[in-house]
Amino acid sequence: MDKNVILIGMPGCGKTTIGKLLAEKLKLSFLDMDEYIEKKQDQTIESIFNKGEDYFRKIEEEAVYSIKEKKCFVISTGGGVIKSQINIKNLKENGYVIFINRDIEDIYNDVDTEKRPLLKDKKDNLYKLYNERLDLYRKYCDIEIKNKGSIEDVLDDITDKLKLNFLDLEKSCGAVVFEKNNDKINFLLIRHNAGHWAFPKGHVENHETEEETAKREVYEETGIKIKILKGFKTESEFAPKPNVMKKVILFLGEAIDKDVTIQIEEVQDYKWLEYEKALDILTYENDKKIIKQAYRYLNKLIL
Repeated sequence: MDKNVILIGMPGCGKTTIGKLLAEKLKLSFLDMDEYIEKKQDQTIESIFNKGEDYFRKIEEEAVYSIKEKKCFVISTGGGVIKSQINIKNLKENGYVIFINRDIEDIYNDVDTEKRPLLKDKKDNLYKLYNERLDLYRKYCDIEIKNKGSIEDVLDDITDKLKLNFLDLEKSCGAVVFEKNNDKINFLLIRHNAGHWAFPKGHVENHETEEETAKREVYEETGIKIKILKGFKTESEFAPKPNVMKKVILFLGEAIDKDVTIQIEEVQDYKWLEYEKALDILTYENDKKIIKQAYRYLNKLIL
Protein backbone atom coordinates (compact mmCIF):
# COMPACT_ATOMS: atom_id res chain seq x y z
CA MET A 1 0.00 0.00 0.00
CA ASP A 2 1.16 3.55 -0.67
CA LYS A 3 -1.41 5.77 1.00
CA ASN A 4 -0.89 8.79 3.26
CA VAL A 5 -1.54 9.11 6.97
CA ILE A 6 -3.58 12.28 7.61
CA LEU A 7 -3.61 13.84 11.08
CA ILE A 8 -6.58 16.02 12.06
CA GLY A 9 -7.46 17.66 15.35
CA MET A 10 -7.59 20.88 17.33
CA PRO A 11 -4.81 23.48 17.17
CA GLY A 12 -2.27 22.44 19.79
CA CYS A 13 -3.30 18.78 19.91
CA GLY A 14 0.18 17.68 18.83
CA LYS A 15 -0.32 16.93 15.14
CA THR A 16 3.01 18.36 13.99
CA THR A 17 5.15 16.85 16.74
CA ILE A 18 3.46 13.48 16.45
CA GLY A 19 3.48 13.65 12.65
CA LYS A 20 7.23 14.14 12.36
CA LEU A 21 7.99 11.24 14.69
CA LEU A 22 5.37 9.01 13.07
CA ALA A 23 6.80 9.70 9.62
CA GLU A 24 10.23 8.68 10.85
CA LYS A 25 8.87 5.51 12.42
CA LEU A 26 6.89 4.47 9.33
CA LYS A 27 9.61 5.51 6.86
CA LEU A 28 7.30 8.10 5.27
CA SER A 29 7.84 11.73 4.31
CA PHE A 30 6.31 14.49 6.41
CA LEU A 31 4.27 17.50 5.31
CA ASP A 32 2.84 20.25 7.53
CA MET A 33 -0.13 21.88 5.79
CA ASP A 34 0.32 25.27 7.48
CA GLU A 35 3.98 25.40 6.46
CA TYR A 36 3.03 24.27 2.95
CA ILE A 37 0.44 27.06 2.66
CA GLU A 38 2.81 29.69 4.03
CA LYS A 39 5.50 28.72 1.54
CA LYS A 40 3.05 28.58 -1.35
CA GLN A 41 1.49 31.95 -0.49
CA ASP A 42 4.72 33.56 0.72
CA GLN A 43 3.00 34.86 3.85
CA THR A 44 2.15 33.66 7.34
CA ILE A 45 -1.06 31.87 8.30
CA GLU A 46 -1.90 34.83 10.55
CA SER A 47 -1.53 37.34 7.74
CA ILE A 48 -3.75 35.21 5.49
CA PHE A 49 -6.36 34.98 8.26
CA ASN A 50 -6.29 38.76 8.59
CA LYS A 51 -8.01 38.84 5.19
CA GLY A 52 -10.86 36.81 6.64
CA GLU A 53 -11.47 33.16 7.52
CA ASP A 54 -13.42 32.53 4.30
CA TYR A 55 -10.41 33.72 2.32
CA PHE A 56 -8.12 31.40 4.29
CA ARG A 57 -10.44 28.40 3.82
CA LYS A 58 -10.38 28.96 0.05
CA ILE A 59 -6.57 28.98 0.09
CA GLU A 60 -6.61 25.86 2.27
CA GLU A 61 -8.91 24.01 -0.14
CA GLU A 62 -6.56 24.83 -3.03
CA ALA A 63 -3.59 23.57 -1.01
CA VAL A 64 -5.32 20.30 -0.08
CA TYR A 65 -6.28 19.75 -3.72
CA SER A 66 -2.69 20.33 -4.83
CA ILE A 67 -1.33 17.60 -2.49
CA LYS A 68 -4.03 14.97 -2.95
CA GLU A 69 -1.91 12.99 -5.42
CA LYS A 70 1.02 12.69 -3.02
CA LYS A 71 1.83 9.24 -1.68
CA CYS A 72 3.64 7.89 1.36
CA PHE A 73 3.34 11.05 3.46
CA VAL A 74 2.28 11.80 7.00
CA ILE A 75 0.31 15.04 6.64
CA SER A 76 -0.42 17.33 9.58
CA THR A 77 -3.46 19.44 8.71
CA GLY A 78 -4.82 22.68 10.10
CA GLY A 79 -7.42 22.44 12.84
CA GLY A 80 -10.28 23.63 10.64
CA VAL A 81 -9.59 21.48 7.59
CA ILE A 82 -12.65 19.36 8.47
CA LYS A 83 -14.99 22.33 7.90
CA SER A 84 -14.84 21.60 4.16
CA GLN A 85 -16.27 18.37 2.81
CA ILE A 86 -14.18 18.94 -0.32
CA ASN A 87 -11.03 18.83 1.82
CA ILE A 88 -12.10 15.56 3.44
CA LYS A 89 -12.95 14.00 0.08
CA ASN A 90 -9.55 14.93 -1.34
CA LEU A 91 -7.62 13.82 1.74
CA LYS A 92 -9.45 10.49 2.03
CA GLU A 93 -8.95 9.80 -1.65
CA ASN A 94 -5.40 8.74 -0.92
CA GLY A 95 -5.09 8.57 2.86
CA TYR A 96 -6.17 7.27 6.24
CA VAL A 97 -7.45 9.98 8.59
CA ILE A 98 -6.43 9.95 12.26
CA PHE A 99 -8.05 12.25 14.80
CA ILE A 100 -5.59 13.32 17.51
CA ASN A 101 -7.86 14.06 20.46
CA ARG A 102 -6.20 15.95 23.30
CA ASP A 103 -7.89 17.27 26.44
CA ILE A 104 -8.78 20.94 26.10
CA GLU A 105 -7.23 21.81 29.46
CA ASP A 106 -3.92 20.31 28.29
CA ILE A 107 -4.09 22.31 25.05
CA TYR A 108 -4.91 25.54 26.88
CA ASN A 109 -2.06 25.09 29.36
CA ASP A 110 0.43 24.19 26.65
CA VAL A 111 -0.35 26.44 23.67
CA ASP A 112 0.50 30.08 23.02
CA THR A 113 -2.96 31.23 21.93
CA GLU A 114 -1.59 34.55 20.66
CA LYS A 115 0.01 32.65 17.77
CA ARG A 116 -3.21 30.85 16.81
CA PRO A 117 -5.52 33.08 14.72
CA LEU A 118 -8.76 31.56 15.98
CA LEU A 119 -7.67 31.28 19.61
CA LYS A 120 -6.90 34.91 20.38
CA ASP A 121 -9.98 35.12 22.60
CA LYS A 122 -8.23 32.39 24.56
CA LYS A 123 -10.04 29.86 26.70
CA ASP A 124 -13.65 30.63 25.80
CA ASN A 125 -12.93 30.43 22.08
CA LEU A 126 -10.90 27.24 22.53
CA TYR A 127 -13.85 25.45 24.15
CA LYS A 128 -16.22 26.89 21.55
CA LEU A 129 -14.08 25.61 18.67
CA TYR A 130 -13.74 22.17 20.28
CA ASN A 131 -17.49 21.82 20.79
CA GLU A 132 -18.15 22.97 17.22
CA ARG A 133 -15.61 20.59 15.67
CA LEU A 134 -15.60 17.45 17.82
CA ASP A 135 -18.43 15.73 15.95
CA LEU A 136 -16.78 16.54 12.61
CA TYR A 137 -13.42 15.17 13.73
CA ARG A 138 -15.10 11.96 14.79
CA LYS A 139 -17.31 11.78 11.72
CA TYR A 140 -14.44 12.01 9.25
CA CYS A 141 -11.66 10.08 11.00
CA ASP A 142 -10.82 6.43 10.41
CA ILE A 143 -9.05 6.18 13.77
CA GLU A 144 -9.30 8.26 16.95
CA ILE A 145 -6.22 8.53 19.18
CA LYS A 146 -6.14 10.05 22.66
CA ASN A 147 -3.05 12.21 23.09
CA LYS A 148 -2.60 11.58 26.79
CA GLY A 149 0.59 10.25 28.31
CA SER A 150 4.01 9.98 26.71
CA ILE A 151 4.68 10.65 23.03
CA GLU A 152 5.98 7.07 22.76
CA ASP A 153 2.64 5.73 23.99
CA VAL A 154 0.77 7.83 21.42
CA LEU A 155 3.03 6.63 18.58
CA ASP A 156 2.62 3.01 19.67
CA ASP A 157 -1.15 3.44 19.81
CA ILE A 158 -1.22 4.86 16.28
CA THR A 159 1.00 2.16 14.78
CA ASP A 160 -0.93 -0.60 16.58
CA LYS A 161 -4.24 0.64 15.17
CA LEU A 162 -2.78 1.21 11.71
CA LYS A 163 -1.44 -2.35 11.72
CA LEU A 164 -4.79 -3.69 12.80
CA ASN A 165 -6.73 -1.79 10.16
CA PHE A 166 -4.52 -0.77 7.25
CA LEU A 167 -0.84 -1.70 7.26
CA ASP A 168 0.62 -4.87 5.84
CA LEU A 169 2.29 -6.78 8.70
CA GLU A 170 5.22 -9.08 7.99
CA LYS A 171 6.63 -11.43 10.60
CA SER A 172 10.14 -12.88 10.75
CA CYS A 173 11.89 -15.13 13.25
CA GLY A 174 15.53 -15.93 13.80
CA ALA A 175 18.20 -16.28 16.45
CA VAL A 176 21.22 -14.72 18.05
CA VAL A 177 23.53 -17.67 17.46
CA PHE A 178 26.45 -18.26 19.81
CA GLU A 179 29.04 -20.89 20.67
CA LYS A 180 31.09 -21.39 23.82
CA ASN A 181 34.86 -21.53 23.42
CA ASN A 182 36.36 -22.32 26.82
CA ASP A 183 35.47 -19.25 28.90
CA LYS A 184 34.58 -17.08 25.90
CA ILE A 185 31.42 -16.63 23.86
CA ASN A 186 31.48 -16.12 20.10
CA PHE A 187 28.50 -14.85 18.11
CA LEU A 188 27.63 -15.73 14.51
CA LEU A 189 26.82 -12.73 12.33
CA ILE A 190 25.93 -12.76 8.65
CA ARG A 191 26.29 -10.10 6.02
CA HIS A 192 23.15 -9.99 3.91
CA ASN A 193 23.32 -9.33 0.19
CA ALA A 194 21.93 -5.86 0.90
CA GLY A 195 25.20 -5.17 2.72
CA HIS A 196 24.20 -5.02 6.39
CA TRP A 197 25.50 -7.22 9.19
CA ALA A 198 22.78 -8.84 11.28
CA PHE A 199 21.46 -12.10 12.73
CA PRO A 200 20.03 -14.94 10.60
CA LYS A 201 16.25 -14.69 10.32
CA GLY A 202 13.42 -15.00 7.82
CA HIS A 203 9.69 -15.12 7.18
CA VAL A 204 7.35 -17.43 9.02
CA GLU A 205 5.85 -20.10 6.79
CA ASN A 206 2.40 -21.63 7.11
CA HIS A 207 1.75 -23.67 10.27
CA GLU A 208 5.25 -23.08 11.69
CA THR A 209 5.82 -22.11 15.28
CA GLU A 210 8.14 -19.17 15.92
CA GLU A 211 10.88 -21.49 17.21
CA GLU A 212 10.53 -23.76 14.18
CA THR A 213 10.94 -20.77 11.87
CA ALA A 214 14.01 -19.57 13.79
CA LYS A 215 15.71 -22.98 13.57
CA ARG A 216 14.86 -23.41 9.89
CA GLU A 217 16.04 -19.92 8.90
CA VAL A 218 19.31 -20.25 10.79
CA TYR A 219 19.96 -23.59 9.11
CA GLU A 220 18.99 -22.37 5.63
CA GLU A 221 21.17 -19.24 5.82
CA THR A 222 24.18 -20.70 7.65
CA GLY A 223 23.98 -24.51 7.63
CA ILE A 224 24.12 -24.43 11.43
CA LYS A 225 21.74 -26.37 13.65
CA ILE A 226 20.92 -24.69 16.96
CA LYS A 227 19.49 -25.45 20.34
CA ILE A 228 17.19 -22.64 21.50
CA LEU A 229 17.70 -21.52 25.08
CA LYS A 230 14.54 -21.07 27.06
CA GLY A 231 13.88 -17.74 28.72
CA PHE A 232 15.24 -15.40 26.06
CA LYS A 233 13.09 -13.84 23.36
CA THR A 234 13.07 -10.36 21.86
CA GLU A 235 10.39 -8.72 19.74
CA SER A 236 10.89 -5.55 17.71
CA GLU A 237 9.06 -3.72 14.96
CA PHE A 238 10.21 -1.45 12.18
CA ALA A 239 9.04 -0.18 8.80
CA PRO A 240 11.20 -1.64 5.99
CA LYS A 241 9.21 0.34 3.43
CA PRO A 242 6.21 2.69 3.42
CA ASN A 243 2.95 1.28 4.78
CA VAL A 244 4.57 -2.01 5.83
CA MET A 245 5.40 -2.94 9.42
CA LYS A 246 7.73 -5.83 10.09
CA LYS A 247 7.77 -7.74 13.37
CA VAL A 248 11.01 -9.55 14.14
CA ILE A 249 11.29 -12.20 16.86
CA LEU A 250 14.74 -13.39 17.89
CA PHE A 251 15.64 -16.27 20.17
CA LEU A 252 19.01 -17.22 21.64
CA GLY A 253 20.43 -20.27 19.91
CA GLU A 254 23.48 -22.30 20.88
CA ALA A 255 25.26 -23.72 17.83
CA ILE A 256 25.42 -27.52 17.79
CA ASP A 257 28.32 -27.28 15.34
CA LYS A 258 30.50 -24.44 14.04
CA ASP A 259 30.95 -25.24 10.34
CA VAL A 260 29.08 -22.60 8.36
CA THR A 261 27.76 -23.01 4.83
CA ILE A 262 26.17 -19.75 3.73
CA GLN A 263 23.11 -19.50 1.49
CA ILE A 264 24.62 -17.50 -1.35
CA GLU A 265 21.23 -16.31 -2.61
CA GLU A 266 20.76 -14.40 0.66
CA VAL A 267 24.13 -14.08 2.37
CA GLN A 268 27.46 -12.55 1.29
CA ASP A 269 29.65 -13.41 4.26
CA TYR A 270 29.71 -14.57 7.87
CA LYS A 271 31.90 -14.13 10.94
CA TRP A 272 32.26 -15.75 14.34
CA LEU A 273 33.13 -12.87 16.67
CA GLU A 274 33.63 -12.19 20.34
CA TYR A 275 31.07 -9.90 21.92
CA GLU A 276 32.85 -6.54 21.56
CA LYS A 277 33.74 -7.13 17.92
CA ALA A 278 30.24 -8.39 17.14
CA LEU A 279 28.73 -5.33 18.81
CA ASP A 280 30.94 -3.08 16.71
CA ILE A 281 30.19 -4.69 13.35
CA LEU A 282 26.40 -4.92 13.63
CA THR A 283 24.80 -2.37 11.30
CA TYR A 284 21.57 -1.47 13.06
CA GLU A 285 21.19 0.05 16.53
CA ASN A 286 18.34 -2.28 17.42
CA ASP A 287 20.53 -5.33 16.73
CA LYS A 288 23.21 -3.81 18.96
CA LYS A 289 20.64 -3.55 21.77
CA ILE A 290 19.62 -7.16 21.23
CA ILE A 291 23.16 -8.55 21.37
CA LYS A 292 23.74 -6.59 24.59
CA GLN A 293 20.65 -8.24 26.09
CA ALA A 294 21.80 -11.67 24.88
CA TYR A 295 25.30 -11.19 26.29
CA ARG A 296 23.98 -10.12 29.70
CA TYR A 297 21.64 -13.12 29.73
CA LEU A 298 24.45 -15.52 28.86
CA ASN A 299 26.74 -14.03 31.49
CA LYS A 300 24.15 -14.75 34.14
CA LEU A 301 23.40 -18.19 32.76
CA ILE A 302 26.71 -19.83 31.89
CA LEU A 303 29.66 -17.66 32.85
